[in-house]
Amino acid sequence: MQPGVGSGNVVLTLPSGYNSSAKLYIDGVKVNSTAWQNDESKRLVYVGSNGSGPLGTAAQTAVAYYYDASGIPRGMYVDAFL
Repeated sequence: MQPGVGSGNVVLTLPSGYNSSAKLYIDGVKVNSTAWQNDESKRLVYVGSNGSGPLGTAAQTAVAYYYDASGIPRGMYVDAFL
């Protein structure tokens, strides 16, 4: 995980094979993301700070799921906010 851009946003770097079609969850809550600096493998995600995260607390985990063209899950990536 890279330092974010502030205001509760962080940049999540996805592993090889993951792109904008990956479904992202912060502490179990699905979130939207955008490409960071035109790089689809780096996703800008709002995680909140000081209790303003998706669940009303500071974010602790990020999970990305990768699906193939048929909608079958093919991978899962987990990262921790430290």
